[in-house]
Amino acid sequence: MYVVEVDVTMHDHYENIQRLQKIIHQEVLGNNFDLEKLEKINSHMGILIESLNHWLFYNNRQRYYYDLKSFLNWLKKQK
Repeated sequence: MYVVEVDVTMHDHYENIQRLQKIIHQEVLGNNFDLEKLEKINSHMGILIESLNHWLFYNNRQRYYYDLKSFLNWLKKQK
């Protein structure tokens, strides 16, 4: 499953966030994590969104992709 398009526009960026939310719903919420774990994931997601907004503003696609992949890898380890 891919998360990021080749060229990141604002429209693509919002679609990426929606895809991330879907992945989180499937990967995390389906696993019935406790409240503490969900709060940790929510905090990391907030940092991620701020970071993605920053890299999109500066048109740094490499870092944008890196941060997305890094978050997804971190998320998979939370199981």
